[in-house]
Amino acid sequence: MAISSPILRLCRPANALTAAADVAAGWCIAGAADWRTLALLAPASMLLYAGGIAFNDVCDAKIDAVERPERPIPSGAISRQAAAALSIGLLLLGVALAIAASMMSEASRHAGPIAAALVVAIVLYDVVLKRHALTGPIGMGACRGLNLMLGVSASAVALGVWWPVAALHVLHIAGVTAMARREAVDKPRRRGVALALAATTLTIFGWVAAGFLTIGVDPILLFMFLVCFGFLTLPAYIAAWRTPQQTNVRAAVIAGVLGLIALDAAIAAGFAGAVYGLVTLALLPLSVWLGRRFAVT
Repeated sequence: MAISSPILRLCRPANALTAAADVAAGWCIAGAADWRTLALLAPASMLLYAGGIAFNDVCDAKIDAVERPERPIPSGAISRQAAAALSIGLLLLGVALAIAASMMSEASRHAGPIAAALVVAIVLYDVVLKRHALTGPIGMGACRGLNLMLGVSASAVALGVWWPVAALHVLHIAGVTAMARREAVDKPRRRGVALALAATTLTIFGWVAAGFLTIGVDPILLFMFLVCFGFLTLPAYIAAWRTPQQTNVRAAVIAGVLGLIALDAAIAAGFAGAVYGLVTLALLPLSVWLGRRFAVT
């Protein structure tokens, strides 16, 4: 097994691609104008996600030793100290890239502060918020909302106008997180699955409304890609609700996480055109392929 395998397992590369898709969608909201900004913010987002997920496993080492002993830290593939050092390094590097983007032009001056706020949100979630049934999903959703805004920060003007749409990313991921809270137990509850189903449905309707009510957004393209997002997520949720077994709930969680790429593609298509949507959506097959080789949940 390659030396890097424990690190890749710790950082969950399939999930990191969904973070890059968030930034791509936000960059399209910002006008898809400066490719240099995207070239810095997309890897910054992936580093921040990888650092956050590694830090999550550092904080959960004792719990994972019981519920998920196959994970890198409890299995002994990497030490807790090494994982902590890796997570800190990734977070710092991600912030550094975002600061570089903010220094590149006045338009993207908010990128560094948003990345720093995202690190604070990640640490708060991993250390405190996820321990509670209400604050955990909201905290994880807030991380995704900030990640979307990291992409929007390519334009200070767009950020000032479009920051409220971050609430839709918060909503979707909060629902998925609520469903995932009992994914590792033998008898998951329907309540978490129902919350995810409701949250994702509301997210779809929210973006449909935004598309038809906002000048400058192509509502037809947005809707077409949203259909893809719904097809990738809602059937898995319904199957998990009908038969709330661990396998079904885990599959629904994976659909909710990786399906976020399709939501980001819908946003990209609605704001910047079909080509941008398709390029963003092209991350999905790679994310699915990586998800079959490295854990997603």
